[in-house]
Amino acid sequence: MIASRLAVTGILMLAIATPLLALDKSAFVRDIEHAKALEAQGKAAEALSFWERLRPKYAGEQGHYENELGNFYSKVRQYDKAEKAYLDGIALKGKYPRLYIGLALVYSDQSRYADAEQWAVRATSEFPNWWLGYHTLGEIARKQEDFRKATSWFRKALSTEPQAQTHWLLALTAYELKDWQSVVDSMQAAINLDRTLAGDRFGMPVAAISLAQLGRFKDAYAAVDTLRKNNSKLRENDIQQLRAHIRSLEQKKGG
Repeated sequence: MIASRLAVTGILMLAIATPLLALDKSAFVRDIEHAKALEAQGKAAEALSFWERLRPKYAGEQGHYENELGNFYSKVRQYDKAEKAYLDGIALKGKYPRLYIGLALVYSDQSRYADAEQWAVRATSEFPNWWLGYHTLGEIARKQEDFRKATSWFRKALSTEPQAQTHWLLALTAYELKDWQSVVDSMQAAINLDRTLAGDRFGMPVAAISLAQLGRFKDAYAAVDTLRKNNSKLRENDIQQLRAHIRSLEQKKGG
């Protein structure tokens, strides 16, 4: 039930409050929202084409246009073009850190982990109070299955600014380390910040199993019930397998 690789692009493309300065803010927001709406409708090529046509209108300022262009290229796996877009934005010296993260993700997606780390580290050094740089370093380490290093970076991100997605990833990483209490605590913190995670098909199973590993079987079964209640798309077979796993742990500990 645990994904070998979790999609994080959506998590790492959140907006931050950096001024658009010379850009027409309202027009930029309207146009990017239109492009993203097309993408959400499954029209990724149309969204990209629309945004490319706006280059003369928005390019060359602080990197906002280039960042979004890189995002669109990255999502359709045109990594060479994405890399160029992010680097073009960085060359503008607009102090827009999302460009660093976008570039780090492009390299990470191609397993160029040293390059990915370089840009994520730059984000943390230039913007030390920004959680996403540390979060991204955690993701890069996790993809390399360096779970202890990933855990350390996720904790650093959380000390900077608590985010539901960071707590969630910390729970999944702690599970790999068999740190059952951290799994339970991290998932609870994630749910406290984002109630939709009570139906998460990755986090809730590891929380339930971790509760069982701690001998909290009643709570483990309750976690399964919470998952079922909050995720109607789960197959009943998956729920029963999870319950069977918990029963097996209960019998083993009881014996």
